[in-house]
Amino acid sequence: MAIRAAFIAVFDQVAGRKVAYQTPAGFVSAEAFDAVSEYVIPKPVFCGQVVSLAAFGSTVMGFPVCIEDSKYPRNALFFNACLIVGNVGPHEEEAYSRVVAKLAGALRTLEEEASHISEPTRRAALGLLLPRLVAGLNGTGRCTLAVDECNTIHLRLQDSQLHADAWAGARGVTGVEAHQVPVLVAEVGPDLLAADLALSRLQAHIDGRSTAATVASQAGLDLSWALALLSELLGVT
Repeated sequence: MAIRAAFIAVFDQVAGRKVAYQTPAGFVSAEAFDAVSEYVIPKPVFCGQVVSLAAFGSTVMGFPVCIEDSKYPRNALFFNACLIVGNVGPHEEEAYSRVVAKLAGALRTLEEEASHISEPTRRAALGLLLPRLVAGLNGTGRCTLAVDECNTIHLRLQDSQLHADAWAGARGVTGVEAHQVPVLVAEVGPDLLAADLALSRLQAHIDGRSTAATVASQAGLDLSWALALLSELLGVT
């Protein structure tokens, strides 16, 4: 079942529970979110576990996080990165549960190490990755979210492993290597380019002649980071 939307919700000290970023834009209205906000950003006792609820004609799945620390207003930070999928069965729900749990853990680490949720500018950068997350998981069941040059989040739907492996095997592809020459065979979606400045820089240097290592150098990106981005394009373009 395809992911219909994704959003990051936070508890704002002024506005209260709110959707900070979402894709597609406007999918979840403020009024609709208010009706389920207490489940998306619950009390601390209910954080740290998968939350699944029927809303918006779909199933909303998330993993609310509460980080208690005196540096935050009210001594705690609350957030939740959620997926909105069609009505799913138990088997599919388990696959999405693992994704949202891993995503929550990665975002918690990013916050604890560099305030990627509480600092507005850095949180905005995470919000811009949501289109890439949806496109990747819907396309091949996996995605690579390059947060910055030091942090990358890898997500994969376990249910999609056979599908993804079959897709790659049919093309003799398991990933991009430094010596290989990337060739664009389709236009990269503008939403993905807007969501990831590094990807935009990278694709600007793909000319069908230069190796992946050369493209990475010309774009000014770390090679391992560039290879991860190029590998992700295999499932999106």
